[in-house]
Parts: sequence; structure tokens; C-alpha cells
Amino acid sequence: MTIKHTLLLMAFAGLGLASCQTKTAETAAAPGGQIGDQISLDTAKKYVENYKRRAGIVDSVWGENGGLQKKYARPNSRCVWFDKEKLRKILAELDAEKGDGVRFYLAAYDSTYNKNPNSKTPDRKYWNYNTLIMVSTVPKIVGTDTLHFDSYSKRTANAPGKGFIVGAGAGPENRGEMCPPPSNCPAIGATLIQ
Repeated sequence: MTIKHTLLLMAFAGLGLASCQTKTAETAAAPGGQIGDQISLDTAKKYVENYKRRAGIVDSVWGENGGLQKKYARPNSRCVWFDKEKLRKILAELDAEKGDGVRFYLAAYDSTYNKNPNSKTPDRKYWNYNTLIMVSTVPKIVGTDTLHFDSYSKRTANAPGKGFIVGAGAGPENRGEMCPPPSNCPAIGATLIQ
């Protein structure tokens, strides 16, 4: 091999190594190198802080044995946590039903509930707080655009239905952890809330 060929080979190897190092840095920023659209910690904290005033205050009513005795003004929910097994189940159901994603709706629990043993009533500490509802979506072509339509149908004992609507705390099968409550979110791991 001539010196010219050796230098050329070394130059290509150097370029290849440099591109690998660049990809390694990108991979470190995005686990698996697949997520994309990540933002900095400073930007995330700023956006979460921006939402604080929009989240507002909740009139939380507490009393003995369900009786209404005292109102407390408390900060509203600003985040919801789901464990990875729940997320895996959601992704598995999306794959099985050929869904293309999940739409996240910001919502709020009712301020009061009737005692009905057949309905799923959230824990009283969540009443009137913000919550999150996740709905499966399917792609639909409209003109030249691909749109993502909510996809769900009523599930009964005789028909399994398709798609899903998952709440953040209405029952044990879809329990998410919201913060607040409790009032000290960083202590339970929600570190973007200041």
C-alpha cells in the first residue's frame, strides 16, 4: 500500500471515528438515540413554572366521615406519574389495535361525588384537582394530511371494544400519582416543580 493510500485510509477512518463520537454524544443526550425533540433542563423548568399560574388553586374540602367542614385553598396538580408497566400495557394495546399514538387531555376531577358502589370514585384527596386522560389514536388520511383521531369504543361484557381511555386515578388499574397533592412535589421525585 502506498503512503498516499495509507493517508487516505487514515483520513476516512478519522472521519468515521469523528462521526461515531458525534453519535455517541447524541445518544448520551437521548437514551437509545430514538426520542428526539428533547429540551434542556433550564427550558423544562421554565415551562413547568409557566404552567404554575395556569394550574391555579383548588378548594379542597375536608371533614369527618365525609361531612363538609372546612375549605382549604391548595395549589392544583401540575404533573402525573405512571409506572413503566402501565406504559408498556398501553403501547402493547396500541400495537395490537394498530393505533398510532396517545392523545393527552388535561382534565379535572369533579368537586363532589355521589356514593355509588358501582362507580369508580377517585380518592377524596384528588377531588377538584387537575388530572390527565389518555386516549388511543388511529391514523386517518384526510386529503393529503394524516390526522390522528381518538379511537375508543364502549367496552361491555359481550364486546371487548377497541382503543382505550385511561385516567390518572379513577381506579387501581389506571392509578397515576399526581402532584400536588402532596404539596411538596420535589420530595416525591417531581424535581421540575419549584
